[in-house]
Amino acid sequence: MPGPDLLNPAKHLPLTASFVWILIVANIITVGVCFLFLKPLAKITFVKGTLLIPFLLLLVFLGGFAVKNSLGDMIVVLLFGALGLFMVKFDWPRPPLLLGLVLGGIAETNLFIATRIYGASWLTHPGVLVIALLILLGLLYPVWENWRKSRRNTEARLPIQAEPGRLREPVPLRGRIAHGLFALFFVAIFAFIVYQAKFGFGSWEPRAALFPLAIGIPCLILAILTFGLELSRSTRAVTTENVSSAEARNEIAPDEARNRTMVIAGWIVGFFLTIWFLGFPAASALATFLYLKLSGGERWATSLALALVAWGFFYGMFDYALSLPFPEGLLVDWLNI
Repeated sequence: MPGPDLLNPAKHLPLTASFVWILIVANIITVGVCFLFLKPLAKITFVKGTLLIPFLLLLVFLGGFAVKNSLGDMIVVLLFGALGLFMVKFDWPRPPLLLGLVLGGIAETNLFIATRIYGASWLTHPGVLVIALLILLGLLYPVWENWRKSRRNTEARLPIQAEPGRLREPVPLRGRIAHGLFALFFVAIFAFIVYQAKFGFGSWEPRAALFPLAIGIPCLILAILTFGLELSRSTRAVTTENVSSAEARNEIAPDEARNRTMVIAGWIVGFFLTIWFLGFPAASALATFLYLKLSGGERWATSLALALVAWGFFYGMFDYALSLPFPEGLLVDWLNI
């Protein structure tokens, strides 16, 4: 068990020191191996994307499944993949979402411990007040900086300038409605969280509702403000790049980009359905072959060879060697194979 005994020379200090030395030696070995295989690894960048996509999709679904050995986690992968796609589409930053996913459990545990020990008085501790002040300054400084620039331009009778490399373009009504609906989606999510924490599970288990309320209420307020801003926004900033005429001619048209997005989204869902119906090892071969042949346009020999490699890798490594409890496909259950 972690604790003071881990640093006690008479008990577990050698074990703790071994952890430290393992990390040091492992990093040295890793750097050496990376330098040894640097040129072969760099050649991966010359491999066609169509040959990599099926293996990447299978590894993504495998990563989602292996966390808890649950098929439901693969559905979560699809949902968050779709959410990430829409966040890119509507120009919402993704790092805050990732930080929330990583730090959410840690924050909930420590909030519960702090309130259990100190009650609400932990909010008045000096360290907490200093951190809260830093957060407040980080939130207010950009607002103050924009106000200062706007006031300076107004006093000098100059038009408000955009940031270097950024221009502003008008937002059509259709775009404002679409952005507003996406913001409204988050309003609905946080409203549901607050409602459940207050009148659902929180009504009979107040401790479980502490963190959802602490996060849900401010996020609901911010989501409502964002919804209003998205509907009222008449212009938006766009980044300009110095591209040559050849690069401008080779830029993907919006319709073509939309078509490609729909195609790859369909293949992502198709890979999931194939895994669901046939199980991981069989789906790795069939889905890889179909993608390479139908979407990638590869030759029969290449498609069959890589499909066999995919099956051998997933069956040999994860099913046979590591004995991951892959679920049987629905088709296997229906046919009692």
